[in-house]
Amino acid sequence: MTDPLARIERATGLPDLAQLLAERIAPSDLTSLLLEVARLRAARLEPADVLHQYERDRFVRPSESDTSEAERVALSLVPEDFERVDLSPLAPFGTGSVLAGVSQDWAVTTSRGTEVVADVTSVLALEAALSRRGSRDETKLFACERVVRPQASDNPAQLAHFRLLGLCTAGRGERWQDWETRNATEHLAFYWKLLAQLGVTGAEIRLGGGLELEVAATADPHERPYYAGGWFSIDVEGANVADGGFVDWTQRLLSDRKERCLVSGVGIERLASLTA
Repeated sequence: MTDPLARIERATGLPDLAQLLAERIAPSDLTSLLLEVARLRAARLEPADVLHQYERDRFVRPSESDTSEAERVALSLVPEDFERVDLSPLAPFGTGSVLAGVSQDWAVTTSRGTEVVADVTSVLALEAALSRRGSRDETKLFACERVVRPQASDNPAQLAHFRLLGLCTAGRGERWQDWETRNATEHLAFYWKLLAQLGVTGAEIRLGGGLELEVAATADPHERPYYAGGWFSIDVEGANVADGGFVDWTQRLLSDRKERCLVSGVGIERLASLTA
């Protein structure tokens, strides 16, 4: 139990308050309760309060980076057989924690049973699963959206929100190694070409999780629990710029162990900082 929660439960005289709200109140009733709390709290605010938060809260401040050119170049280089998806800023509640196994604290949860998108790749996997539920054709999707990462960090490079370009390839029906090699090579080639087009030098490719490709790369023995199989990473001056790997998300979403899914992404602000 966190200290703030313990303090709240002592103050209210309601032990196990969080568990009570999570397990004994219907989702629709909890939504109604939280909306009423939000309404009451908002009714106490003055315009100066709103301006004060806008001035000081890093989650609502505008981006300080000019990403327009980096994004324009990136979008122009996405392989033609990838279909662009214009994502909602909201995702189903639990998208990140259920699919990717990250803490629910890594997403901004809303009072209406949704969460603000923190990673476009997990939402693209949801879209791919819907697409593949009625088709056996390979699905290739991409999106470029602003995402929010609410976890606290003392690292100034850890932005509260940023634009993220993500790719997702889902399919089945051919030998696993052939599918893995073909699609990982396609994703990796896109990011490598993007860096070259932007004039970024000194990039290094790392491969892990047993992934083997015909590229000059450094083998990385470290595990990345986010991925369920092989993965790749592109680093510049020791800092990660782009990465991708194989996940079991569509297998679990469709209850089909033959499904395969590869996701990858690159932060547009990070690209812009390399070309500034």
